[in-house]
Amino acid sequence: MRSVIRVVLLALIIGAVLTGDRLGATARSLEYGPVRTLAVVAATPAEWLNHALFIDRARDGLRAVLLPLLEPDAALAERPPAGDADDDPPGQDAVAPEPPEPSAPATETAPPDVEVPTDAEVPTDAAPSAVRNPRPSPGDPLRVIISGDSMTEAFGKYLRAELIETGMVDAVHDFRYSSGLARPDFFDWPTHLEAALREQDPDVVVMMIGANDGQNMTVDGKPVSFGTDEWRAEYTRRVGRAMDIATGGGRRVYWVGLPIARPTSYAEKSRMLNEVYRAQAATRPGVVYIDTWSLFSGPDGVYSAYLKDASGATKLMRSEDGIHFSVAGAHHLTDHVMDVIGREHDLSGGPS
Repeated sequence: MRSVIRVVLLALIIGAVLTGDRLGATARSLEYGPVRTLAVVAATPAEWLNHALFIDRARDGLRAVLLPLLEPDAALAERPPAGDADDDPPGQDAVAPEPPEPSAPATETAPPDVEVPTDAEVPTDAAPSAVRNPRPSPGDPLRVIISGDSMTEAFGKYLRAELIETGMVDAVHDFRYSSGLARPDFFDWPTHLEAALREQDPDVVVMMIGANDGQNMTVDGKPVSFGTDEWRAEYTRRVGRAMDIATGGGRRVYWVGLPIARPTSYAEKSRMLNEVYRAQAATRPGVVYIDTWSLFSGPDGVYSAYLKDASGATKLMRSEDGIHFSVAGAHHLTDHVMDVIGREHDLSGGPS
């Protein structure tokens, strides 16, 4: 019995060390309080060992080498419609076996005060500004950065691949787990954006952030509760600053809103955050707000895990948590964002 316990403990320790960087990041992203303090203390040794043994850097390097090999251009050009079984990693059932229309257990009505946005991505009260490189070419490609939190993990990967496949785009996918604008102590997005934009000088920034921002903030050393007037004013300021940084130099910014979510409380928070994004985008001609709420809503504006894609096939669009995207959902959003970008940038490669 003792031998079994030792083996189990050893396995847990090894697992903690191998994932120490993620454990530490997740712990620091928690809201301030006793739980966060205990989580940070518990994760610190594993995080330190993970870095000291070069595990984090070795994994990142291996991923950078293997990902292009796993999705060669030829395979991308031949890939089946979004969500087909041979396009999905193990454990993600992106194709529904011809399920019936979503039933009550598979849906959840959005909160009564949640307004389903319209499809007007370009703010109607702000004149669109001129875009950089509206007719890119292989010799003068459109430079794109796709940034955000874990909502862009799959979506950003597929969007980058679709953009590069046109032969008219150089794209970079830059996302951070558990990040947002509410916790600059965990990850400072404005500072990171400034550095990334100086280095890459993109023409276009695709930004999707906010999945972790429905929490209290610290402002001038004082806690501010989520949803209060003070919280909203500060968050609005942070969103506006991020948009101003991203649009510097005449860049076009496509700010992707949060989709409807299954958990009611989370959906309520997402609605509030989307209101801020939409309002701030409307005051900046360089920012195009892209609605995803209606894109991922079922009939009558309710949450549904299963939706029809562009081909009319019913697919599983959301992950088990009711928040993130399945592979099919990530492709569904990719197709929509590609269409929006294509309205302002000719990616067909036709004569100028």
